[in-house]
Amino acid sequence: MRHAFYSLITPHLHPDQAIEEAVRLGFQGIEWRIAAPSEPIASPRTYWEGNRCSLNPADLAKELPPLANRVRAAGLVPLSICPYATTAEPEVIEGFLQTAATSGVDLVRVCVPRYDPKTSYTAQFDALRRQVAAIETLARRAGVRACLLQHSGTLLPSASACARALEGVDPQHLGLFLDVGHFVREGYEDFGIVIDLVADYLAEIHLRNGWVRPTGTQPGLACATPDAEWGRLDAGQVPLGLLAEALARRAWDGWLVLEDFSDRPQALRLQEGLETMRRLSYLATPTNP
Repeated sequence: MRHAFYSLITPHLHPDQAIEEAVRLGFQGIEWRIAAPSEPIASPRTYWEGNRCSLNPADLAKELPPLANRVRAAGLVPLSICPYATTAEPEVIEGFLQTAATSGVDLVRVCVPRYDPKTSYTAQFDALRRQVAAIETLARRAGVRACLLQHSGTLLPSASACARALEGVDPQHLGLFLDVGHFVREGYEDFGIVIDLVADYLAEIHLRNGWVRPTGTQPGLACATPDAEWGRLDAGQVPLGLLAEALARRAWDGWLVLEDFSDRPQALRLQEGLETMRRLSYLATPTNP
C-alpha cells in the first residue's frame, strides 16, 4: 500500500511546504483539497478557516498543472483533487475532471447529496443512480477516474449503500473513497463485509479515528444526537486491526490517506499517523501473520 495525507489537515502550510513535509516524513503522495479561500474567524487557523493548503477552484486550471509537476519532481504522486461539488452538479464535475486530466492527476473526488429526511430516501437514491451514470460518462470521456465519497449524513453513509449506487458501473471510470472514520457516527458494518462489497471500486481509504459523544437529547426520549470527537489514528472506536484483516483477505493494495483532525501539533499528527498506516499496511499484507 501507499500512504498520503489530505492537505486539509495541514492548514498552516503552503502547498510547496506540504510537499517538503511529505518528502521529509516519507509519504508517497498528497491529496489536495479544493475550496475557495477563507480568512480565519478566530485567532488560530483551523482546518476549515484560513487553510493555506487548499487550492482555489477559480484558479485551479492555471495552478494545478505546475503544482502537480512540482509534486512529481519531488518523487511524490499528485494523488487526487477533492472539490466539494456533488453528483447533482455534472457541469462543475466535468470541469474538475478536465483539469485533472490536463494535470496528470488520476482521481477526482465527487461528493453526494446529503440525505433529506423530509423526502423519500428511495426517490433520492433513484436520482443519485441517474447522476452516477452521468458522472461515469464524463469520467470515461476525460480519462480520469471519478470517485464517490462515502460520508455520514449523505445518501452514501455505508458500504452497502455505496455498493448499490455503484452496481453496474465500470470501476475503471468510477471508484470510491471510503472514509472509515465516519463509521463512528453512521454506517458501520463489519469490515469483512465492507471490503467484500466495494473492493473492486475502492481507490482510497481515508483514515481517521475518534469516539461518539452525545450532543443533546430529545424531550421525553432516552437518546442523544451523536457527534464525533476526533483523536489520534490508533486510538478510537474504528477497529483498524479488523480493517487490516479484511484488506489482507482481499489482497487490497491501494492508497491509505491520513485525515487526523485531532487537536494536536501538526508534526505529531503526521508522524504518528504515518507510523500507524505503516503498521496497518504490514498487517494487511496477506503473507504476514
